[in-house]
Amino acid sequence: MEAEKDEILAKARAVKVTHQAARQVLAELRSAREAQGLSLAAVQERSGITREAISKLENSESVNPTVLTLSRYALAVGKQLSIGLVDYDPEGRPANGSRRNSHVREA
Repeated sequence: MEAEKDEILAKARAVKVTHQAARQVLAELRSAREAQGLSLAAVQERSGITREAISKLENSESVNPTVLTLSRYALAVGKQLSIGLVDYDPEGRPANGSRRNSHVREA
């Protein structure tokens, strides 16, 4: 029973790390948009994502965007989404030699 509990907790930590990474990407996209002086309407025009959806992406804690949505938003602000894999650590720590910071690069 204790082993099952530990496994459930480890999986929950992994989900939390993934959610935090998505929130970080969205924060970087918002910063890029604001730094360029782009309105939500401008990003909508460039990406095809509605202003309402962009606002929700930027402001909601419970949002779960698709990779395609993140990619479209990134391209609209002159960035490129980068996805990579790292070794899994049940404690949620980055693996040796890996980076878990920026996932958005200049296009």
